Amino acid sequence: MIVHRDAFKADRNWNLVTLFAAIRVRHWIRQLPSTYGTLSLHAIAEQVGLSSAAEAERQVLAMISTGEMCASIDGVTGVVRFNSSGDRKSTRLN
Repeated sequence: MIVHRDAFKADRNWNLVTLFAAIRVRHWIRQLPSTYGTLSLHAIAEQVGLSSAAEAERQVLAMISTGEMCASIDGVTGVVRFNSSGDRKSTRLN
């Protein structure tokens, strides 16, 4: 994507490309609960191609706050526990 940035900008498609990249990451994160019950933020970052556990935490927290995902994050261990879809008590634990 970065390799072709100039071409995308020249075609005025760069915003579309960055939007797609963000949507793709959120989609991959939404798929994780079907395979894992718990997963570290570091592992989430690796699974979906994010640069750090902090970036994964920001993404997961944003998805929890918008209702896209039911999960809780243990702030001490950095582990995300995916909740069943019926459990709407999603939080960040300290």
